[in-house]
Amino acid sequence: MQQAEVILADGKLTEAKADQLAKIQKQVGLPTEYAQKIIKNITTTKLSSAIEASISRGQIGIQQVRGLKEANFQLDSLIAEPLRENIYKKSVEEIFSSGTGEFDEEEVYVKIPADLIINAEKAKSIVQDIAKIRLDNALVQAVALLRQKKKDEVVRKEYPCISPTYLFYVGT
Repeated sequence: MQQAEVILADGKLTEAKADQLAKIQKQVGLPTEYAQKIIKNITTTKLSSAIEASISRGQIGIQQVRGLKEANFQLDSLIAEPLRENIYKKSVEEIFSSGTGEFDEEEVYVKIPADLIINAEKAKSIVQDIAKIRLDNALVQAVALLRQKKKDEVVRKEYPCISPTYLFYVGT
């Protein structure tokens, strides 16, 4: 097992590495099915680590996760739940920040949580928390602008932020 981990340290299985692993398998007398399980386990662990690092750097979003799902990867074993929740939060924040004022409830409450294997109630709670924070921040900014007697800026800058966010929060 340790020799296999050393050979597959980068997580990539090449033809040369497969030949090395086959030699080790014969030396040890390991049945092919067990050898394949060991190789799959090592490469999956390496892939999982690489994916988690990419998520932490913000390089993987819902579209990439959907691609992994379509490629028949088991997301629940590949990506830890807190990281899947982070991807969900990032997706919801992008929707709130899009500036369109549109909110597709089915996408946000059903499709994205299903793709990320997140509980629907947990997803709804996350959306409400994000909306509340955004609303609080927008209201503080609006009050600050009003105190500065900049009514036009409130209407121009803050109303577009407050209005859709408030509707999302109140509508949920």
